[in-house]
Amino acid sequence: MRMKKLITNKKSGKIIVLICLLSTWVHLAGAQVIKKLGLTESVKLSIQANKTLRISKAQVEAAAARLSQAKDRQLPQLGVSGSYYRLSQPTITPGNGLKALLSGNKTGSTTTTTTTNPTNTNTTNTNSAPASFPTINQAILVQANLTIPIFAGFKTKYSIESDQFLLKAAALNATHVTAEVAINTVSAYYNIYKLQANKKLLQQDLDEQNRRVKDFSNLEVNGLLTRNDLLKAEVQQSNIKLSLLDISNSLEIGLYNFKVMLGLGDSIVVDIDTLQLFPDHTIRAKADYLQAGLNQRRDLQAYGQQNESYKASVKGAKSGYYPSIALSGGYIDAWIPNFIIATNVITASIGVRYNLTDIFTTRHDVQQAKASLKQSEASFDQMSDNIKMSVNQNFLNYNQALQKIEVTSSTIAQAAENFRITKNKYTNSLSTLTDLLDADVALLQTQINKAEAKADAEIAYYRLLESSGEEIKF
Repeated sequence: MRMKKLITNKKSGKIIVLICLLSTWVHLAGAQVIKKLGLTESVKLSIQANKTLRISKAQVEAAAARLSQAKDRQLPQLGVSGSYYRLSQPTITPGNGLKALLSGNKTGSTTTTTTTNPTNTNTTNTNSAPASFPTINQAILVQANLTIPIFAGFKTKYSIESDQFLLKAAALNATHVTAEVAINTVSAYYNIYKLQANKKLLQQDLDEQNRRVKDFSNLEVNGLLTRNDLLKAEVQQSNIKLSLLDISNSLEIGLYNFKVMLGLGDSIVVDIDTLQLFPDHTIRAKADYLQAGLNQRRDLQAYGQQNESYKASVKGAKSGYYPSIALSGGYIDAWIPNFIIATNVITASIGVRYNLTDIFTTRHDVQQAKASLKQSEASFDQMSDNIKMSVNQNFLNYNQALQKIEVTSSTIAQAAENFRITKNKYTNSLSTLTDLLDADVALLQTQINKAEAKADAEIAYYRLLESSGEEIKF
């Protein structure tokens, strides 16, 4: 009975362990999701996640805000203010006019005395009544002012024009950054393909090396192979293992960096889709790409817009030589207890302002604006030269990659035939093991070269399109 209970407990323990293992496996399987990505989807994800592109978009928004600010300076300036003043008791000595006003002369309140004079019976004597100045200890003032700029020496006009060009330049730069993000994603995608292809070829060769070492070990045990030949095969096997470890590590790093580039989480396992990785391309003459680069590159167009902006800045700097004219209007209500109440006081004026100091300082502003324009024009010319060199290099790189594909294709056939012949000779004791191993390495290297040449050709093609400013279509 006790033995039966013990067996039952053991079975229950095994079931619990299996359940725990199964739960762990399900958890791990659910924690990671394999995502197979095509080139087009990879580029879209990279554009959405790119931090530099976010900065470029923010710069466009900032340029749009500056343009709105420049336009706002054309709007009338309306201000409303109200003030309450508490005054100390001032010592005021009224003048003659104010004395007359306070005494009542202005209102007809006078005292007239007629006296009889032997020489002039019509003499009239007017005496002013004594007056005291009212007590003033507070005042309230409410006013509204409206100022409409009429002329500001074209400063506002050219400021708006300059900001419009800068907004266009920022938008063009953002478009160029988008193209750079796309081409960087393309390069990373094909580099991953190269690493995967190399790993696959090395793994296949390692499998062959393992079979060879196993066969050689059996031959060496039976005395049909020297110990030295077995060691050579084992050394070759170890070298392939080391190369495979290096490639595997590089591939893991590349996949992780690629995942970060696309903004994917750590739970995602990325795998690239190689079904349509090598489409056919139509290549044009180099002159067409050179001309397209000068006409279509967004960064060069951005420099052109900056040049126009600086030209407008030069004109705006010259506005200091002109006066500014503005139309102003106002409304005032004033209440000073015991003294005066004034309502519905409306004012209107036109003002002309000219700062004489600007005659001397404006020329320095103009010089600075012209210097900035020269610098921008020089940058435009430099960018044009860089585009020409970039297009030329990418065009040659693409053609070189195509030639490498042709060469490596024929080389693989030659290396495969050489390995077959060498293997037959070794089997018939007509060549050494060193010759066989060298032939094997040569065949492996040609296969790796072809895989890399195919990927390099695609990267060079897309870089050619990017450098010439053409739209990249996948």
